[in-house]
Amino acid sequence: MATVPAAAIHEDDESRSTGPPATDTPALADRKLATLIMRRWEDCGTELAKARRHFWQNLAFFFGEQWVTWDSTRNQLQSLAQNYSPLGPGRARLTINRIEPNTMSVLARLMHSPLAFEVAPTDSSDDLIAAARLAETVVRAEHFDTDWESTRYDELFGLLMGGTSAVAWEWDGAAGTQLEIDETGRIVGTGAVRLQSLNISEFGIQPGVREFRDATWWMMGLAMSPLVAKERYGLAWVPEPDASAQLTPLQHKILEDSGRPQGKNLCLVLSMYERPNPDARKGRYVCVVNDRVVHNEDYPFDRERLNLRPFRQRRVTGQWTGTTYLNAAVPIQFAYNHARSLIHEHMKKVGNARLMAPFGAFTEDDFTNDPGQILWYSPDMAGASPAYLRPPDLPRWMLAEADTLKAELDDVMHVHATSRGEASFDRASGQALAILAEKDDSPLGLMAHEQSQGWGEIAKSVLELYEAKATERRRASVRGEMGVPTLIAWTGKDIRGQTNVRVPLEVTQPRSKAAMQSFVKDLWDRQIITDPHQYARLAMLPEDELVEVLDADVAKAHRENARMMNGSPELVDDFDDHAKHIAEHNRHRKSDAYRFADEEIRSIFDDHQKMHEVMAAEEYGGQVRKAGEMPGLAALPQAHEPPGSMVPPDYAEQMQMAAQANGGMPAQGAPGQDPAQDQMLADLMMMMQQQQQAEGAPGLDNGGAPGIEGLYGP
Repeated sequence: MATVPAAAIHEDDESRSTGPPATDTPALADRKLATLIMRRWEDCGTELAKARRHFWQNLAFFFGEQWVTWDSTRNQLQSLAQNYSPLGPGRARLTINRIEPNTMSVLARLMHSPLAFEVAPTDSSDDLIAAARLAETVVRAEHFDTDWESTRYDELFGLLMGGTSAVAWEWDGAAGTQLEIDETGRIVGTGAVRLQSLNISEFGIQPGVREFRDATWWMMGLAMSPLVAKERYGLAWVPEPDASAQLTPLQHKILEDSGRPQGKNLCLVLSMYERPNPDARKGRYVCVVNDRVVHNEDYPFDRERLNLRPFRQRRVTGQWTGTTYLNAAVPIQFAYNHARSLIHEHMKKVGNARLMAPFGAFTEDDFTNDPGQILWYSPDMAGASPAYLRPPDLPRWMLAEADTLKAELDDVMHVHATSRGEASFDRASGQALAILAEKDDSPLGLMAHEQSQGWGEIAKSVLELYEAKATERRRASVRGEMGVPTLIAWTGKDIRGQTNVRVPLEVTQPRSKAAMQSFVKDLWDRQIITDPHQYARLAMLPEDELVEVLDADVAKAHRENARMMNGSPELVDDFDDHAKHIAEHNRHRKSDAYRFADEEIRSIFDDHQKMHEVMAAEEYGGQVRKAGEMPGLAALPQAHEPPGSMVPPDYAEQMQMAAQANGGMPAQGAPGQDPAQDQMLADLMMMMQQQQQAEGAPGLDNGGAPGIEGLYGP
């Protein structure tokens, strides 16, 4: 029995010992299986040795450990001695980290938009279309609730560091709402899918395959706390921390710098997933801790594919692994540090101004401030006066070399001034900035395609797992219009096989936000884009907040749409602009969301619209009565803001009036701007006037209350 560091076990563990008990002898089959798992992990390490070497080297450079070397004898990354300098012992050794900010710039561009998911129905029948909409809501809720964006960040970071990363999915039966505790003491819940991001040092695929989809098994090796491993696998003993045996002190420091636990307090857990094949008829999922099999079951997923989706930064023909541009950036970064060290060494040696003076010209006490070192010399002739020694200038090529290396590093990493948000020259149009940004974004386009396809496959597998295993009814919540949540209740059978998920390429492509906003502003200034909502979407501005400012009635109608879709009836207020509300509610009633909603939901919308119609008629009647009482009374400020009143117009109304004043075409769909509708309203007004005159009511004219056409248009 080995002794574990105190940090690795709980304070209540009085034995302070770890590892399997000596009296616990595993069966022969388990010993053979554990040996097979460990041998396969070693085979994966042999095949991926070069890729893993690059991963640790690139990770070290990212965290500023840039004076390192790879020990081929030990096959480990080692740190150079503290006094090592490329200029000689004891001389300058600078580290000017350009890789870290450039990498963060690329990551920010790759993650400028959150993932979006579209589920295409397999048939045009109403029930399958409704199931596809449900599946889309489920995957959107899963994306938000379990923070897929953090998993995506880890996957992209590992991708840039090692050229290859992966995302695995597993079914956690203890997650979700707790249902019971079985006879072994394990929690049984409604279950949930868990995503796990893996870098190239944490997983491996069956050696020798050219395409990862052809592999029959894959493995992952994760370092975790011994107590976590004990609880996860229901062990009667605390595993021995053995993860540190595979890491060097430098690798421990890199893990510590990245905020991860150090290997000396962790144990290595090997997990293998193997699809059904002639060697394993039912497939298998096996976990090994401290050379012991702690879990063994049949393959729990679709037998046609593995529960793993690798990603590559740059594909390599004939290999399932990829490479990364950081492999080319590291030597340039090393040369850049050397050049900056050389310049710094020159500054240290000759950067201080020195005074040259003949012997006996003065004493050092004559100076109140020390100008630097004094070089005493014997002049060739009498009368020589003291003078400053001018330090020699560095050759121009030497000063330019550092800038040249910096530019080459930016080229390799696809990061230039525009991508960093810096002005590349004094003035530039949006089109020019977009073209400059495209130079950096285009080389990453192939990676964006694989990201789009890969996350679509991951979402598809997640939906398939929920369809098969989510037997209890559960609820999902997603953000709807204007921030109002949409709530749904569902089970796996409600998905009905609608798992064909697509992730739009636009959300995975790198994009410079500054360049895009400048480009869209040019289009707005030239009036190519005139719709503020379209401008907000393209300029990546918060559209919800913009709608509130542009038109409060439209924003309120959108919020009402979202709440009514959740089954919550909405009352009509007397200060609503009924024409705008009716238009926005009708737009929603023409969508698939309304078409495939429950009958109760559609009834709520229909009743709400009738309330607007009734109140609009009542308000018009009130205008007529006011005009009969006193001409001009209808123009006073009123809560429902009828046209012609003294209530200041909002932005949308100002734009409409400005367009009419300039003779421009009014916005499509605005009330009162359809000639056929205007004629109909005029005829209706004439009929009402004739009816009122016949009943003895005062007539309506332009000096009284506005006609009915004035209520819905100018």
